[in-house]
Amino acid sequence: MEPLYAVRSTYNEAMYMSQVLASTPTKNAVKKKKGFQFHISGQTWCDLLALVVLFGAFYLLFGQFQQDARVSQSLMSAVATWAVLKYTNRNRKKTAKPGTGAKAQEQKRQAQTLLMNSGLSGTKLTIRFYDDEFEVENSGSLTSYRYEGIAWIKETADYIVIFWNQSLAIPVEKAGFYRGRAGQFLTFLEKRCGKTIEKVRSYEEV
Repeated sequence: MEPLYAVRSTYNEAMYMSQVLASTPTKNAVKKKKGFQFHISGQTWCDLLALVVLFGAFYLLFGQFQQDARVSQSLMSAVATWAVLKYTNRNRKKTAKPGTGAKAQEQKRQAQTLLMNSGLSGTKLTIRFYDDEFEVENSGSLTSYRYEGIAWIKETADYIVIFWNQSLAIPVEKAGFYRGRAGQFLTFLEKRCGKTIEKVRSYEEV
């Protein structure tokens, strides 16, 4: 069966930068509610982001394993890599000045680090979207997903980032469509998963 939409992408810095931007909470993302409120600090969000992206990278990389082993190996590898990054960053002095430029530089550095530690630089990724599900092909492995399992979706300048069950980010490169168009795909995706796609701007665009 032919897909309705299909995209080819390459793991590179731009892809991970889009995930960094999409994983950062926006001011309007959390609404104040009466009663008990659970607050997560910015630093904790960065840690969660690193674990999510690393888990997703290793999950795709370990496609040859059975599902249980694939998940456990991906989780252990993500935690180990995160621990090394955490230790390294703790000993690194901050040289950037505070402000918008410093934040953008930090996001870029984070994207570069995640790409380097993923071991996926230059790896090809193909995503095919069908009527009821979509599939991700990477390094010979093929994984299928149902639209109802999508946690949330964000759109950056160059990517549409699909977060699967809040633990795996799937970046869809707008320029990589070889079947269908990005503009039409946005409407299609919102209807299939019943969620509104939130636009995210980089600090260079503000």
